[in-house]
Amino acid sequence: MKRSLAVLVAAVILLLCLSPLSVCAAPDVRKMVLNREDVSLRVGETFTLKVNIAPFNADKSVTWVSSDDSVVSVDEGVITGLSVGTAEITVTSQQNPSVFLTARVMVVVPVESITLEDQTIILPRGSVWEQIAFVMPVDATMQRPVWTSSDKKVATVDESGVITAVSNGYCTVTAAAADGFGATASARVQVRTYEAIISEPGDFTVDFEMIEDKGTDEIVKEPKRSKITGQKPSSLKTAASKRYRKPPSGP
Repeated sequence: MKRSLAVLVAAVILLLCLSPLSVCAAPDVRKMVLNREDVSLRVGETFTLKVNIAPFNADKSVTWVSSDDSVVSVDEGVITGLSVGTAEITVTSQQNPSVFLTARVMVVVPVESITLEDQTIILPRGSVWEQIAFVMPVDATMQRPVWTSSDKKVATVDESGVITAVSNGYCTVTAAAADGFGATASARVQVRTYEAIISEPGDFTVDFEMIEDKGTDEIVKEPKRSKITGQKPSSLKTAASKRYRKPPSGP
């Protein structure tokens, strides 16, 4: 009987603490989490920042502040892009001001499209190729795209769009707008080893020339000539190590 009474009392106290008219003091806010910590907006665009507070029964009252009201305004978590620039939005617990979070907001002219100079590239293993990306509009805030390779074991690409052929195979190299609005462009890359046959004793040298297939827009590096002096006849697999650039178009 005493045990049942104790359980009943505990249950009543718990219900009172959880009710809107709770006689128990709300616990201190210990943690907050924002739904986004980086946001990109167009001028005039809005986005709602939401904050979760722990523990669940702590005071939910918070204060929102923008570091630059001329760039981004904030009203109860609703942010609005006012002019191109960057501002920080800070949300602070009113119950425990030592707990706060900051979101970085960029107001930009977004990238609308990206076009790559070459859509299909075939490279000798070990060679490099500098891909060029054309970003529109010309006044887009973030002109430099983010480059990625679908298979780094086949080809890598650096932050400037320089592709390095690693091993034979196929992959896709993609340039994506850094502003987060979704503009992308991709190129198909094939890496292969070229094989030349030495039919007479001699030294073997290979030059590569640029051959453009006008029908498919393929850029192909093919062996152009060889000079044979002093080696045994054999089959020699070759890979270029020079930097290739697409030649300018003729008149």
